[in-house]
Amino acid sequence: MLLYFLALFLTLLLCRFTESKLLINYMQKESYVSLCNISMQKNISDFIRALVFGFPLFIVSALRYNVGTDYQSYLYDIYSTSYNIDIDVEPFFKLLYKIIAVFHINEQWFFVITSFIVVFGICYFVVHESPLPTFSICIFWGLTYYFCSMNGIRQFVGITILMISLIYVRKRKIIPFIICVAIATCCHISCAVFSIVYFIYNIRITRFVGVLLTAFLYLLRSPISSIIVRIASYTKYSKYFGGVFDTGSGNVYRLIIHISILLFCSVFFVNDKMFNLLYKFQLFTVWVFLFSDRVALLKRFAWTFGTSSILLIAIAVSSIKEKKTRIIIETIISILFIIYCTLSTVDGIQGCYPYQWIGEKMYAFN
Repeated sequence: MLLYFLALFLTLLLCRFTESKLLINYMQKESYVSLCNISMQKNISDFIRALVFGFPLFIVSALRYNVGTDYQSYLYDIYSTSYNIDIDVEPFFKLLYKIIAVFHINEQWFFVITSFIVVFGICYFVVHESPLPTFSICIFWGLTYYFCSMNGIRQFVGITILMISLIYVRKRKIIPFIICVAIATCCHISCAVFSIVYFIYNIRITRFVGVLLTAFLYLLRSPISSIIVRIASYTKYSKYFGGVFDTGSGNVYRLIIHISILLFCSVFFVNDKMFNLLYKFQLFTVWVFLFSDRVALLKRFAWTFGTSSILLIAIAVSSIKEKKTRIIIETIISILFIIYCTLSTVDGIQGCYPYQWIGEKMYAFN
């Protein structure tokens, strides 16, 4: 865990450094940036900042070896493709596997490319949208999403693109949003459910209605679970029922955490359309965990919508006007999430502990 802690510490340190107004102004005044309009200047400077402070997390993820529960599955897909064996994956990854196979590229580049997309994509989203970027990165790490991205690679590449699509939801630019969702769906089919987000942006939901809906779903979760399982049994996901994935292991703790997040954001509720949208996502995440002990792999949908909590919590905390109180709450939440993440990772969740880097593989072959 020491390496993970070091990567987090350096990332937070660099993130704080890149928040300097002098540095931001300098980047925006550079010749290659100043030629662009103001909006483009911000996009470019935000991406440069993301590249700078996301680098430690990127390196740890990109150079890993046999880290992540599904690590070997991805290697199997790559090797299968090289032998012209057809595999059942989404178009983006089928193309990526094909490129690696045709050009005889080392399979490690698969993890480098996907780590680049996830880490720098999330960092860009945080810089562009979060009022507290350093805090949001801490949440991304603390809620184990960083570690989930080393396991559910295909889905998290899609989720990263979906997070960026939220920028266009807020700006009400439907074409870029549709393009983002289409690309994300080409990475993982579950991302298709995000297509409704643009149209529910203006639909507000009150805290009272949220509580009523949650209570209603809890009371009816048995019959609803049966319906979901019956429908899913006709899809390719039927193979997961009754297997090792058909378990609610660890879901109780995640349910408690996400209910706590929902309650916190209910107390520090912000009258803002984007906040309300993210609040709906958090409600849905709680609902998913209510059923995840009865429906295999349903918690994967919690990743799709729950990852946005890195922005939701930051907006809620930033709404606290008293600076001292805000800093105290931000610190307490960060510490609690880091403790949770440490215990979860050491316990073997996502298969990211102990860490091994690619150099160990090279040394073993020598």
